[in-house]
Amino acid sequence: MKHRNRVQHGYEAISKPMVGDLVQAWSDIEAGFEVLGVVLECRGIECKILWMSESQPVGWWKRMQLKVVSNASG
Repeated sequence: MKHRNRVQHGYEAISKPMVGDLVQAWSDIEAGFEVLGVVLECRGIECKILWMSESQPVGWWKRMQLKVVSNASG
């Protein structure tokens, strides 16, 4: 089992996003949106996300901007 680095956001430590994880953007959560994304690739402090919205946008996000909803590893 891989060690998942922990990062601090607000009051709780959360897992760093890794390829295959389902994530939400903290900014969306704070705005009341419930859009999920899948991590396609990670490089350093950024991850490429495919968002599950109508237009299915893909973009690079900083890991600290993302909340892991479900780990790909289970």
